[in-house]
Amino acid sequence: MKNKYKIFNAFFISNNIDIFIGCETFLDDSISDVMISNDHKIYKKNGFSHGGGGVILGLKKEIKSLLVTGFESILVEVFSKSNKLLIVSIYMTPNPNQIQLTELKQLFQYINNNFLKHKVMI
Repeated sequence: MKNKYKIFNAFFISNNIDIFIGCETFLDDSISDVMISNDHKIYKKNGFSHGGGGVILGLKKEIKSLLVTGFESILVEVFSKSNKLLIVSIYMTPNPNQIQLTELKQLFQYINNNFLKHKVMI
């Protein structure tokens, strides 16, 4: 995504995208949220300690949302009049080690313990 952020920005605008999720973004601090999209609230985590490419989640600015937690993921709680929604973007290496699998298990336990009344999108 790092070399194609202008293409993605044009795609989001021309197709009226409300929500997008991505991984292996390989973004760094040189790419600002506004460079990705002016119309979306951007939640992103750039590359991780094990060399992964990062994750991103974007929501139209008018969608009320809140960043919930970390791990090697982004959890965003979305508020509407009728539903509670949790959107999750997770990066996992192709061959996860035991630490990553433990973190993933902890993440699912966290979701299960704290978001029972939410619809969850992973």
